[in-house]
Amino acid sequence: MPPRLTTPTTASDSLKPKSRSGGSDETPGYYMQQAYRIPETAVRLSSGLPGSAMVPVEQMPVKSLIAAPAEGDTVRIGPVTIQGVAWAGEAPVAKVEVSCDDGKTWEQARLLGEGQPYAWRQWQCVWNARTPGPTAILCRATDAQGEQQPATSSWNPGGFLWNGWDRLSVTVAA
Repeated sequence: MPPRLTTPTTASDSLKPKSRSGGSDETPGYYMQQAYRIPETAVRLSSGLPGSAMVPVEQMPVKSLIAAPAEGDTVRIGPVTIQGVAWAGEAPVAKVEVSCDDGKTWEQARLLGEGQPYAWRQWQCVWNARTPGPTAILCRATDAQGEQQPATSSWNPGGFLWNGWDRLSVTVAA
């Protein structure tokens, strides 16, 4: 068995033979040749795409998630702390933005800790909830190379790399 090197990535083929870590050849095994592949271009919900129409998963896209409040929570009018995590691939997370008006306006969240490639980064934002009723909270991240998390992600047979905006609903109570 050749020596192995573990590298941070999306968990798709993250264990690589050390002798191949600097090369560009694809791993010949089942997972990189058939399983961990995504369509080269956007496709409609489908199955049975030929392997030739697919490319291997090789990069980690920028992504953010809301950790608190939780889906369905009731919050009071006034300051509400929204917090979560974000991560990206080769470029560290540079900013996270939060919207409480369905994406019409965005407020920059405060990033905690130092940004590193392939690392999670915590963030938080204080929202001044003013109007009672249901409210959607959204977040999106941008990495240091300017790659921004999209509103939605393209479908693929394995569900890999979904990185659309995170969205949850809360109820604002007086």
